[in-house]
Amino acid sequence: MLNVIQAELLVALEAEQLNLTRAATRLHMVQPAATRQLKLLEQHLETPVFVREGKRLKGWTTVGEQVLQQAHMMVAARRNVRALADSLKSGEEELFLGTTHTQAKYFLPARLKRFRRHFPKVRLHIEQSHPQALVQMLKRGEIDLALCTEAITRHSGLQIRSCYNWHYVLVCPRTHPLSRKTSIEWSDLATYPLLTYNRGFSGGKMLESCLATAGLQPDFVLRAADTDVIKTYVREGFGIGIIACQSYRQSEDDDLVCHNLSHLLPQQETVLAWLQHRYVSPAMGALIEELSDDNG
Repeated sequence: MLNVIQAELLVALEAEQLNLTRAATRLHMVQPAATRQLKLLEQHLETPVFVREGKRLKGWTTVGEQVLQQAHMMVAARRNVRALADSLKSGEEELFLGTTHTQAKYFLPARLKRFRRHFPKVRLHIEQSHPQALVQMLKRGEIDLALCTEAITRHSGLQIRSCYNWHYVLVCPRTHPLSRKTSIEWSDLATYPLLTYNRGFSGGKMLESCLATAGLQPDFVLRAADTDVIKTYVREGFGIGIIACQSYRQSEDDDLVCHNLSHLLPQQETVLAWLQHRYVSPAMGALIEELSDDNG
């Protein structure tokens, strides 16, 4: 029988990429105790849960993956009961929202202001990080919701809600040769130094792949997590920038020319994610609705 300690240990192992030392530390356990719990679990199941290489855990067996799913449900149920009890007892609630720089600056402010007006007793915390870290923070229970674009939909165990679609744009100074063009072509992107997002952000890898498919070898001179950094270096003449369309605002960026790249680069989708089987309180449900695509 899978007990609560074993369930929490399996979930922690997944979050820590099967590093037993870190998983045990996360649960305030000593490693021998964690090892003993895993041994007891496998003895009870009479089959291995992990693929091993010597003493190292290298992966999950087929049975292990199924047991991990049950562990997630058990941990979520325990967390849900605790959250429900706390909410009923105090009438107050804490919500932790993880997001990236672009979403935090350009998408969230007005929506979170509306949410706080309707739920003044909810203590809302915002954590900014990169997409891969946000997924791990969700799985470790450090945040309740994650808002981002990149690859989060490929992770299992998450509930996903669409927020909005967007496309890439090219920005350059008004004195740049591309400022006078009516449409940007692939060859233009290979002619000038490029400034864009890190590979882990907003399609950095996708942009490389698209350019390679077009037979081009671009000169990437800057990769950043922060759109404002990209625009700053574009203004200083380091090259042309490729950024998310919502990051360009006429009122703030009138010194830059903006070209639509939707005919070259695929449309992107920003989504909201939370753990499956998680208790969704009325306040959390309202926040999900506030950020989803039917609320513009």
